[in-house]
Amino acid sequence: MNEIILTLTEKNILDSLLYSASKSDPLKKSRKTGRILFGAIFLLLTLIFLFLNKFIAGVTFVVASITFFLFPQYLRIYYRKYFTKLSKSEENKKLIGLEYRVTFKDNYLETKNTYGESKFFYSNFEYISETKENFFIKLKTQIIIMFPKSQIENINELKSYFQEVCSRDQIEYINDENWVWK
Repeated sequence: MNEIILTLTEKNILDSLLYSASKSDPLKKSRKTGRILFGAIFLLLTLIFLFLNKFIAGVTFVVASITFFLFPQYLRIYYRKYFTKLSKSEENKKLIGLEYRVTFKDNYLETKNTYGESKFFYSNFEYISETKENFFIKLKTQIIIMFPKSQIENINELKSYFQEVCSRDQIEYINDENWVWK
């Protein structure tokens, strides 16, 4: 594996944001806390109405139960819209269509585009993850580098190379081929 040329698309940016968010512990905690807090508030309202009017308490409980189970779907849609809007921001519009030349060296990978070049040392990789559509490299600095499979001629060669780097440099390789945004 020597060199790959990639062109960034809006979908690539969105996929990267969604994948990163799905692996973010603070976001997971926030979603869980929101759901629990929401459920607790409705449970408290149900208890209050139980003493005042049993019919209203029953309706509140049914509405709360339905909402409690639909809340994760709402958050999934909410965050997808949020990240879609972010992927269309002015900062990201400048990146869409930009061609990246990625060169693989012994100890690092190098990216070049019209704005400049960067070196990412393998020792700074936290993990390499493979999904159905992409490879993601998460750096210890929380940056994610993405390789869309649709733009790679020989996916198996790149996969083997990444697995070799992971084995050699003791980097975690995550097979996340069933990943979907939830």
